[in-house]
Amino acid sequence: TLTGFSEPWYVYGYFLLFQVLQSYLAWRGIQTLKWFNGVGSVVIAAVMIYLLVTIIQREGLVLKDSWYHEGSWGVPFWVALTGAIGVLATVMLNIGDISRHLKPSETRLWIGHAAGLAPPWFFMLGLGIISGASLGIWDPVEALVALSPSTSAMLLLLSFVLLAQFTTNLSINILPPAMIFMEAFKLSWHKSVILTGVLGALSCPWLLLGNAGAFFAFILYYSAFFGPILGVMLADYYLINRGRLDVKALYDSSDQSLYWFSGGLNWAGLIAVVVPAVVAMLFFLHVSWLVGLPAGFMLYLILYRLCYGSGSGVSIRKA
Repeated sequence: TLTGFSEPWYVYGYFLLFQVLQSYLAWRGIQTLKWFNGVGSVVIAAVMIYLLVTIIQREGLVLKDSWYHEGSWGVPFWVALTGAIGVLATVMLNIGDISRHLKPSETRLWIGHAAGLAPPWFFMLGLGIISGASLGIWDPVEALVALSPSTSAMLLLLSFVLLAQFTTNLSINILPPAMIFMEAFKLSWHKSVILTGVLGALSCPWLLLGNAGAFFAFILYYSAFFGPILGVMLADYYLINRGRLDVKALYDSSDQSLYWFSGGLNWAGLIAVVVPAVVAMLFFLHVSWLVGLPAGFMLYLILYRLCYGSGSGVSIRKA
């Protein structure tokens, strides 16, 4: 069918319950999201440490047969890398939706990014490698189930996995679109969260998740746009504006705004996103993000200087 309802009814009941609960948490506001994510991160870290210690105690670090197989640093590696980056690209682009709620402090911001992003990421990566090498199970969730001492312990540990899903969705799947709805349609936070939850359910995500090929293709196609978007953002912030932005002017929609450009649109940015994205989808789909990022970066620098001058700090010459 068009909606793909092929699973037992309770699967969709679980999905709707999950959607309602996470929408309710988001509906309560940013402070609730910050509190929930803070508590959740501590619990999740504890579960991951438990899993690591249990694997080492039970299995040691003896490599299983599944570890030994022919690998490749050729096209398959770069395709897999593009897929992995594509999943995380949304976090890269939307991190400002979270960091904007922090107290202004450049030092604290760098410390938070260094301590809160890199170590957990490498720890999870290492945990996946150790799990695959010692157990032959590459999915940490499956490893958690396999190593659970009892059914009750397994259910408890899986509840923590569910908690991890909540924290992820609240931060990168609900917050960004809700803020976009607020800005684009002048909706309240509550209405924006409800709209996000409804659209998320109507998108029938199980259609993608139920087909690995379709899901991977979806990642590659949207990565074709996310690569150039990040390239434009990096070029504009670090090279054009020298790391400085007039935040107040960003929210000024009048034609006197510092960022009005041409008719309210930065055509250099739009072209630098669309053209590399289309080229990547047509000719380099399997490495779309890797191609789109540098292409968008360079094209934006060229077009910006042609359209608006060299740019210096926030002194942007309007066309």
